[in-house]
Amino acid sequence: MTWWFWTLLVVVLFGLYFSQMAGRLDRLHIRVDNAANALRTQLLRRASVVLELAASGLVDPATSLFLAEVAHAARDASDRDRDEAENTLTLALHAALPDADSVGAVAIAAGGSDLVEELEATTRRVELAKLFHEDAVRQCEAMRRKPLVRVLHLAGRAPWPEVIAIDASRPDGLASATA
Repeated sequence: MTWWFWTLLVVVLFGLYFSQMAGRLDRLHIRVDNAANALRTQLLRRASVVLELAASGLVDPATSLFLAEVAHAARDASDRDRDEAENTLTLALHAALPDADSVGAVAIAAGGSDLVEELEATTRRVELAKLFHEDAVRQCEAMRRKPLVRVLHLAGRAPWPEVIAIDASRPDGLASATA
């Protein structure tokens, strides 16, 4: 009779352990989804601030038109094309604000300093959101690679987490002017 008790206890303990692992994996998947949503939100905010910059008249008309075009493309991009549109927006920001002098020229104009501060804060939040998302994906992938998780199919049918492949760097001029 004692061996039944010990066998049952071992089965229950293993069941609790596997349940805890499945719960942890589920929370990691939720964290990846939340981090991706936060990153997408910050990218939309960045596009909105770039549209404000384009409409402000603080940059030359050609740059303004280009920034407006790529910001609209980034905001309106489908999920399939979003990464490419966001990378194009990042390149456009790097071209429009290549150095601290160009950022300073925008900042000294009326209303420019607030816009530069908002753009710097938004681009910084995009960088942070991307880092948080990459960290969540890395942790989820590490958990999914564990042998017990794979053998017992604890991930269920959840898709494998993917890093959002965008360049989220701040323009050099913006980073140096606000540092």
